[in-house]
Amino acid sequence: ATDSGAVRAVLERLKGCEVLIGEASSCTDTMTAFELAGYRDLSEEFGAKLIDLNKDEIILKRIPRPVCFDRIPIAKSVLDSEFVIDIAKLKTHASATVSLCMKNLFGTVVPRSNRIIMHSMVSQAVCDILQVVKPQLNIIEGIIGNQMDEVHSSPVHSKIMVGGPDLLSVDLVGCRCMGIEPDDVRHLRIARRIFGERDVRTVGERVEDVKKNYKRSRLASTMVRYALESVRGAVYRGMRRLV
Repeated sequence: ATDSGAVRAVLERLKGCEVLIGEASSCTDTMTAFELAGYRDLSEEFGAKLIDLNKDEIILKRIPRPVCFDRIPIAKSVLDSEFVIDIAKLKTHASATVSLCMKNLFGTVVPRSNRIIMHSMVSQAVCDILQVVKPQLNIIEGIIGNQMDEVHSSPVHSKIMVGGPDLLSVDLVGCRCMGIEPDDVRHLRIARRIFGERDVRTVGERVEDVKKNYKRSRLASTMVRYALESVRGAVYRGMRRLV
């Protein structure tokens, strides 16, 4: 989970604002996840509202330049917000290679059954989502990053934060901080083709000085789980459209 201290730092700068903290857990009850991650205490301290996006209303958004899906069901609370902040963890991912701000947007697709339908095409799907969900601020929390895969991960003490208004630029820098070339990440290649190349200029620490080479792995148990989800997704797609 994203470090609660990083979320606290953001909340301290949003005093006086009506803040919603949204999450759509795929492996446990979202409210339980909030509790375990320390977000319940933050909610009480700062008056922020915790939202289980899996139970949110849905708006079916038409995608202007579809890569994979013509329409995608997005959580209404996200689309209704005046200012969206995307806070992601610095980590590798078995099927998407990396899970940063762009992959984090996959959680705006609700409920979970719709994410299952799309999961085998996650690299294409997140490029569709980014056309209708456009965060104004994007932050990667890399205080303690995760390497290997998302289920059986091991910590990496990167001790960094990456942030900026342009999601794609932030993810490109995040990749390099893990020693991963953006060209090796399919959804970043697709996004650069759709949204254009980025001439990224950083301030603060140099990437070369903070870079750590994250290990990538596709453990058998994780790949079996994804194979089963792909089958379920194919069955769901055969039964119905995204709703």
